[in-house]
Amino acid sequence: MKTVLRFCALTILTSSCVLAQSQYRVLYRFSRPDGNAPSSLIHDQSGNMYGVTQSGGTGTASNCPYGCGTIFRFSNENGNWTLTTLHQFCSVASCLDGNTPTSALILDSNGNLYGATQFGGSKNKGTVFELSPSAGMWKETVLYNFCSLGENCPDGEQPSGAIARDALGNLYGATVGGGNGCSFQVMPGCGAAFELSPPSVQEGTWTERVIYNLCAISVGTQCPDGYFPLGGLTLGKSGNLFGTASYGGNYSSQCFQGCGTVFVLHPEAQGWGSRLLYAPASPADGEFPVAPLTTDSTGAIYGSFAQGGKVGAGVLFRMLANGKGSEYSLAPGNDDNPDAALMIGDGVLYGSAFGSHSFNDYGSVFKLTPKAQETILYTFCSEARCTDGNGPLGLAEDKTGNIYGVTTWGGNDTCTDNPGCGVVFEITP
Repeated sequence: MKTVLRFCALTILTSSCVLAQSQYRVLYRFSRPDGNAPSSLIHDQSGNMYGVTQSGGTGTASNCPYGCGTIFRFSNENGNWTLTTLHQFCSVASCLDGNTPTSALILDSNGNLYGATQFGGSKNKGTVFELSPSAGMWKETVLYNFCSLGENCPDGEQPSGAIARDALGNLYGATVGGGNGCSFQVMPGCGAAFELSPPSVQEGTWTERVIYNLCAISVGTQCPDGYFPLGGLTLGKSGNLFGTASYGGNYSSQCFQGCGTVFVLHPEAQGWGSRLLYAPASPADGEFPVAPLTTDSTGAIYGSFAQGGKVGAGVLFRMLANGKGSEYSLAPGNDDNPDAALMIGDGVLYGSAFGSHSFNDYGSVFKLTPKAQETILYTFCSEARCTDGNGPLGLAEDKTGNIYGVTTWGGNDTCTDNPGCGVVFEITP
């Protein structure tokens, strides 16, 4: 494996922001037994939506006393939306089925769902799982248990962010711990990118291999290629894998852990190579990327830095495979802290900003045109006690252009440890 480091500067875009009148409605409010803190949604061909809740449900463990998470389906029949819980995590002894799902689900052509949990499994270091429909029921199967190769977890631990699937059925993702990087530490491990290959025979065993160790190159105690890849991996049109590292890259007194990086992994004859696409020189260029990346039909990638920018509210960017691109700084009070994947629709970008209570901001949904005209489609916590939701986390679009998403908090007050259990919402632009 070879690693190439290259730092590129992005062009900063100036723009204006306007508010729009869009139709917003809450479709469902979670109440803990059916889940708490939902994560990103996906659609199937029939218009059903699938997602996970990071906590809630009926299964519990010491690290998730309020519920270890669920997988759900959200279906529309004649205008009536119904939520069905497909799986309760930690529903088996010792949470061998996993707990705390944090990655968005992916769907194959047979209707099988794939995802990852941050904890649980045979080592309690996380799992990759498959959920398959069968005779009107759903069966969960753990495909891999992380930290299976030793106590230092050279195969990775705690998967996070996006899981990708290629045409051959291989799964790709990233863990925020484990691996063999950060060699300067007593216990190595700054995260790893992994490949999970399906068995050649039915009911066989999936095979995991690490294709990249974060902080593979260290300079003293610094990681110029980055570490802690919270956003996972995204598959590009040429078979490359794109990801971000939340820390590392360029270090300064303002970014003492590093401002983060954007990287690409590319298949080679002998494994995978890596290349650093971008590392912000200072917080003014963006810092702390946490969201999965998005790609378009041309191969360009879109993403965000949750913090930094001109006023510290975060940065959106578009980047080509050669690392060249442009940035857009967000403004506090409307749309700060963009920590979910961007969505491409009708030639514009849609996104959600989680918000920051220090700015008295509870999140928003926005769109951004190619000419950097930003429009706020909805501002959350517009209703008393945030019954309309608080802290949006990801978007999905249906065939008619309606936008759907979830919020981590808000809605019902039945989650006493949080200000609401979260909602599913719809926006008609």
